Amino acid sequence: MSICAEPWTFSQALEITPVISDGVFHHLDASGRRRTATGEDGVGMTWEDGRDGTPRVYFTQMPRVATTFEPSLRISGDGEAYEPSLVALHGGRYALSALVFSLSAVSIHMLVERKVDVLTAAATSWKAVTRNPRVMARWAFIIALLTIVGMATAFIGLLVTMPLLGHASWHAYKESVKD
Repeated sequence: MSICAEPWTFSQALEITPVISDGVFHHLDASGRRRTATGEDGVGMTWEDGRDGTPRVYFTQMPRVATTFEPSLRISGDGEAYEPSLVALHGGRYALSALVFSLSAVSIHMLVERKVDVLTAAATSWKAVTRNPRVMARWAFIIALLTIVGMATAFIGLLVTMPLLGHASWHAYKESVKD
């Protein structure tokens, strides 16, 4: 089965954010990253800019029936500009890999070990990632790399990589979240 989408046609340049000023650079060039995602319901975009002097990441979307993008939403913390990958889901929803990782890096282990609610676990995970952004970015890369290696071996490699990642994630959780 193949799915074909109608091509998007634009009669003029798209305005993705109303912020226009000297010295503001909207980094839209993905350089191999997935910063634009199209689905049956519309298109979503992420970009970096320093509109207030600090690099941050923003998201916007344009539903298929709309003629303009919705107002931009800041999706990174203070002074953070990471490289999110954007994937279109069904129903006009989008998944950001960096956001998902930030909310779940230690929350799963925390939910298993302690009697906390999901919001507390997600907030704790967010804090652990934002306090150690370089280490956690490296950890996310290692997880992605080992998962790809596991899948490249006809998924047989996942029998080795998943338990290894689970064990290492437990130790990362214990080091990141102290009692």
